Amino acid sequence: MISRLFRVGWICACCLIAVPGCQNKKQQSQEVDSLAVKGEVVPASQSGAAAHDPQNTLWKALNGPFADDVLSVLTLSNGRILAGTTRGLFVSTDRGTGWVESYHPDLSVKSLRRDKAGTIVGVVGSGLYRAVASSDEGTTWRTLQVRSDSVWSRIFVSESGSLLFKDKSDSMYHTSDLGTTWSNVKVPGGAGKIYAIGFERDGQAITVTDKKKILISKDDGRSWTAIGTEYPYVIQTIHILDNGEFFVIMGSGWTYKSADRGKSWTEKRDTDFGELFVNLSGGHLLAMSKSKGLMESRDHGNSWSSLGPPFATITSVAFDMDSSLIASTYSRGVFRLERTDGQWVQMTSGWSPANVECVAFGSRGTLYAGANGVYRSDDDGNSWKNITLSFSDLHITSIVVDTHDRMYTTSWTGFIMTSSNRGETWDCLNPGGMGYGRIRAMCLALDSSGSAYVGCMDEGVMRLSLAEKRLLPISQSYERVEQLYYDAHTNSFLCVMVDFVSAGEDLHSGHDRVGTLHRSVDSCRTWKPLLEDENGVECVAIDPLGSLIVGTDSSGVIRSTDHGETWRSIGLNHVEIISVAAYGTSSILAATYDTVYATTDGGKSWKLVYSVARSAPERSAMVNFVSLSPQSYLYLGGWQIGLLKSVLALPELLR
Repeated sequence: MISRLFRVGWICACCLIAVPGCQNKKQQSQEVDSLAVKGEVVPASQSGAAAHDPQNTLWKALNGPFADDVLSVLTLSNGRILAGTTRGLFVSTDRGTGWVESYHPDLSVKSLRRDKAGTIVGVVGSGLYRAVASSDEGTTWRTLQVRSDSVWSRIFVSESGSLLFKDKSDSMYHTSDLGTTWSNVKVPGGAGKIYAIGFERDGQAITVTDKKKILISKDDGRSWTAIGTEYPYVIQTIHILDNGEFFVIMGSGWTYKSADRGKSWTEKRDTDFGELFVNLSGGHLLAMSKSKGLMESRDHGNSWSSLGPPFATITSVAFDMDSSLIASTYSRGVFRLERTDGQWVQMTSGWSPANVECVAFGSRGTLYAGANGVYRSDDDGNSWKNITLSFSDLHITSIVVDTHDRMYTTSWTGFIMTSSNRGETWDCLNPGGMGYGRIRAMCLALDSSGSAYVGCMDEGVMRLSLAEKRLLPISQSYERVEQLYYDAHTNSFLCVMVDFVSAGEDLHSGHDRVGTLHRSVDSCRTWKPLLEDENGVECVAIDPLGSLIVGTDSSGVIRSTDHGETWRSIGLNHVEIISVAAYGTSSILAATYDTVYATTDGGKSWKLVYSVARSAPERSAMVNFVSLSPQSYLYLGGWQIGLLKSVLALPELLR
């Protein structure tokens, strides 16, 4: 099931940003929690919430999976490596074997450079930025100031470590001594505003302004001169090669070169480059391809070859003391390219917990977790292996393991992958794509014959055609299907359909989420509502005897023992339940955004077994799901939580 962050189509997790019309449901849940934990275990009918102070000893954080968004990397001559991430700076003193947190765990480190004096300069922040410096190889840091200001709308760092600061009024200031002295950046009148700069090693710099004027600097950006030519399009980046040619990467990924200082251009359309570009010496260039990984040219960009890896978005590169290529990536940390065999070796692990969205259990105790890829653990979560390093689409929304231990996954873009050997090798079941435009897959279900069905954000349910090897629409429904399950007891499908309706006539009133439960007995062609009076359905689960357990946004947990004909409330009223799981006929788990409750008596009493406020008070954490293993251990995953497992099985946990 896709994470809660994607439930409304944009990030509106209330702990992160405020969206008009979006109620702060996490806050509501905490308010209920604060009332519930004052007593002991109480009947659900009395309070609607359990009362127990959960201790950290009830849970253990599994050692992964981890998702390391690394934005910048810098290598030093003594083998020390600095990696700037979305949650601070990490330093390795042994060439990447071990890492320690060094600076600002809550700030993104956008770039890292070393100036002529050996001082390390970094840019941190998001939206508004600060420059920081370290004179002891990243152990301690200080914030730099220019004109008594330390926060800027944009900061540029040259190859030599000079800094250009840009304020909200688009005024720019230059310093080459870490802010001790500074000067106004000189730009020709009427040339326009500078938003991107290509710095070279010899102090040269080049830019194209918002008025399409090409400007050149020979003093690391302190002063600029218009060369009398313009570039006619919006560009991604521009550089001066060591042979004097201008090199441009367009927003489309195409490249353009000029040998006459911008008077004429040669177009090359067989590239799909992003922002990353490294201008080395002797015509040696590196650029990031959106489909082929890191690309290399030895002839000033006339021809290119792939260095890989195609499965990761590279954000920056550096060279180690033995000239090994080091690359930082989104979601997958830091890699080293082994030149002997051309293989990329992952150098980082254990920094940031992945936003785990689903788990599945295989035979022999195998545990699978879906996050920024699929991870497998064979030792109860003590170690993990990313078994989808070859995938280009990292966003895994569902994992299903069938009775033959074959694993199926679906990605956000709708491709279904399967493996019969625990993820060592994979087959794509729909290499022809979706056959229906671009979809956003939210969930996956298999029927008794093994046929695959996918619930989508805007296209209802789609069916995998093995003959055509693509996903096909089943009906003309354009519903949002957030959960899809096959009910073997009735040979039917259950789904949670969601719509968003206006909360009022005012333009800023926002939208209310309307969730409804439906059943299909004809392979998802038509659907019949099961709870016609309940439009706040959030989630559903099926227990081993076929009873249906439904979590709602305001009616707590409700249950049906006759396949949806009749329903009764089993507690946790007035609490928004975002995930439920069932073990046996009486043991049920129910999760809110920040708490988890459990019952072993069918809902007569509930016990609070996890709370974000007590287990992770320093983080803006949020629960995505809760699950029960075949051995009745509890698993929960979420944003800034990673993957947790209960120390005790459910019966012992609630004694």
